[in-house]
Amino acid sequence: MSSTSGRIIAIFALIVFSHLVSPADNENPTSVQGSDSDVVKHQTLYFDDGDIVIICPFREKGKGYQHFCVDKIVLSRQAPLFEKETSSSRGVGFDEEESSEGSGGDEEESPEGDECDEEESSGGITKVRICEDAEDMGGFLKALYEPLSLTYKKFSPKTAPQIKGILKLATKYGARSIREILIRVLKEDWWTTYEEWERRRDYQNRTMMAAGVYGDLDTILPEPASCYRLAVEFDIPSIQFSTLYALACIPLCNDRGTVRREPDGQLAKDVGQRKHSTVDWKLLDRDDLFKVGKARQILARKIVALPRGLNSKGLRNEFLGPCTLRRCGGILGGLDIHKVSPCVVTEEPDLLLEWRAIHAELSSDPKLCFACSMSLDNYTDKLWTQLEDDFNEILRG
Repeated sequence: MSSTSGRIIAIFALIVFSHLVSPADNENPTSVQGSDSDVVKHQTLYFDDGDIVIICPFREKGKGYQHFCVDKIVLSRQAPLFEKETSSSRGVGFDEEESSEGSGGDEEESPEGDECDEEESSGGITKVRICEDAEDMGGFLKALYEPLSLTYKKFSPKTAPQIKGILKLATKYGARSIREILIRVLKEDWWTTYEEWERRRDYQNRTMMAAGVYGDLDTILPEPASCYRLAVEFDIPSIQFSTLYALACIPLCNDRGTVRREPDGQLAKDVGQRKHSTVDWKLLDRDDLFKVGKARQILARKIVALPRGLNSKGLRNEFLGPCTLRRCGGILGGLDIHKVSPCVVTEEPDLLLEWRAIHAELSSDPKLCFACSMSLDNYTDKLWTQLEDDFNEILRG
């Protein structure tokens, strides 16, 4: 009696344990136990009438494979480099698996080492094993079939990590339309003109006011280091300038890995009172940090030089000729950088923010003549162009 009860308890415990460790808690739960690994058919991207099976490993899980069964014609039209990339890669080949329905088989041997990008045909179905993360491949294939699904919340810090894998595969396999959509998503979170920078700054200020004194910038702004790395790795020059500028304006002490480990109460008070979000500095390599340092030096130097560039001769000569009014010379010549603290110049050298404050102050001064007031806008364009040129030189280095 006791022996029977013990066997029942043991069997029950085994069932419960196998359920807990089963890969069925994956977001795509259709799974079949393989001989050496778990085989998981994608829930929505496994078509019975598909003619190519793509098999990718679950890198995060450490074992198991995701199977996708899609249409070659979609891949050839939307991702023309897919066939070239996979056919030119080395491979050992699969065990023979007869399949007339595109099932991809229920069992599969685990590969030795990194034998990926393998291809074979069986029963009219081409089967390809690719060493790409299954989640990335799932997002990429979904984008090929449903490009309208590529929608992301604006200014969200989650956008860059979410699109990185898809952007990587779109670039690798020549999916130009998908790549352009993702680049447009990134560009909307950053800026390419002074006017766009102003709108982004206004959004930040409004959001902070709505969130209260202790609003957390990390939850409402994109993380600049991850976006900068995307721009560099996948050749997106349109946002390299703005992401590098953002990194150069943020103090090194604003490290996301350090600050966000603080207790909740201290975190809310510490992070919420900062003018800038935190940065995941560990994403940047030595060369990246060197470029950030050079950009910071340029910004600090230009902030200090602002008063010299805004005298009546320097402001007017290039655009409208020298101003003859003494009051304009007195106003412009009286500008002093003493209003900007030394720590701002060295730690938070936000040149555009300082210039915006000076521009607003001078534009509202009724004693400044109309011509000098109009020249301020021309000086804004000149400042922006010079800054862009300096940063592009850093990025090319």
